[in-house]
Amino acid sequence: ISAAIDGKPNIRVAHSSDVIADAVELLCDGKIIGWFDGGSELGPRALGQRSILCDPRRPDGKETLNRRVKMREAFRPFAPAVLLEEAKNWFEFGDTTPESPFMLRVVAVNDERKDQVPAIVHVDGTGRVQTLTRENNGRFYELVKKFDEKTGVPMLLNTSFNRMGQPIIETPADAIECLLNTGLDCCVFEDRIVFKA
Repeated sequence: ISAAIDGKPNIRVAHSSDVIADAVELLCDGKIIGWFDGGSELGPRALGQRSILCDPRRPDGKETLNRRVKMREAFRPFAPAVLLEEAKNWFEFGDTTPESPFMLRVVAVNDERKDQVPAIVHVDGTGRVQTLTRENNGRFYELVKKFDEKTGVPMLLNTSFNRMGQPIIETPADAIECLLNTGLDCCVFEDRIVFKA
């Protein structure tokens, strides 16, 4: 991370003693953040190691992400990453388990909750849910938990840390390059937050 940041023009680095709390503040301020944490994922989904995150309460969340960051069609949906213990309060799982750790299930959003989280509700009223536990998701779980404590909404909009036609970013240098070439507001690393200068 330090090697990617050192000497890089056009960025500003803020060191943080509580990067999770600071990231929650940024999300609540309407910022779109690149979340870079530990090793990268292997598989078809970004599960909180290399993610672009946004407040799911934003009515313009989908459109803004598709236009400014992902640079793709406006109809494309985004996924909710939700605390497992809260999932049944927000989504319809019927008689099945609510567990969906790999973001591979599409379920209906509870009708009475749709207006609270418009950015994660697809046109057909569903969401492709990822459920989070402290044991499986570590700091990503802690981030969503702290967001819930501040807002009463136990989820974040989660999408892969890349733009259309590009692979998911792998390295800190890739993350900063994505920051500088898209509408991302910042990148959150282990103990620091990088902004455009």
